[in-house]
Amino acid sequence: MKKSTKKIISGVSKLISKPNPVNIYYHDITLHSGESYMRINKEKFYSQMKFLYENNYETLLFSDIKKGNNPTKKSILISFDDGFESNYEYGMSILKKFGIKANIFLTLDYIGKEGYLTWDMVKEMHDSGLIEFGAHTKTHLDSRLINSNNFKEEIRSVNENIEKHCGYQVEDFCFPYGIYNRKVLKYFNDFGIYKRVYTSDMCNPKKMSFLKPVGRIGIRDEDDLEDFSNKVKGNYVSIYYLKRLRRLFNYNGI
Repeated sequence: MKKSTKKIISGVSKLISKPNPVNIYYHDITLHSGESYMRINKEKFYSQMKFLYENNYETLLFSDIKKGNNPTKKSILISFDDGFESNYEYGMSILKKFGIKANIFLTLDYIGKEGYLTWDMVKEMHDSGLIEFGAHTKTHLDSRLINSNNFKEEIRSVNENIEKHCGYQVEDFCFPYGIYNRKVLKYFNDFGIYKRVYTSDMCNPKKMSFLKPVGRIGIRDEDDLEDFSNKVKGNYVSIYYLKRLRRLFNYNGI
């Protein structure tokens, strides 16, 4: 990120309220070069978790939110999308080392496939007390296509399997591809199953009667520790509005 952009974000952040807790997300962890939001190098992930530990951040599970505990000013909810095997193979040992909690959104049809978690891994991670699980549909379907005809297959089947293996009712859902619209928010609100649905656009839509949409910011492999620090401080709301301004004015400096 350009230095001029960082200064703008820092200035704008002082004028905009920050989310609490802050919500960040990852996908895959790799021993090799990362790729934007999809893969982060293991050593970079290690440095980021070490940063959270050394700076006394409180990390949260979905159940911590459910209990209604008041988060501290330095609370973080970390999530991983899709259920990659690397979350277990590389991520879990790092989380254990620093006592950091995290959450994983599972796509049911991916479980047991090459490169993804197995149910045995899910159970072991759950039993560690550091990791909990949410739903990410059965087939990684664009959520705008979910309706009364495929609801049982795409939604209920995931919830039932997580409850079977982990022993709790699923109340957290993440939109595949981060895609949603007002219509699907209303539909999910009317379903009355999930308490929270997570996006990838850094914006928190207005809370509905039953459902709370939660904006998140992705951590990129290209982020340095200064970028990471800005994101975990909640400054991504500023980034969201700056990106909207860039699209509005077609400005290329951000």
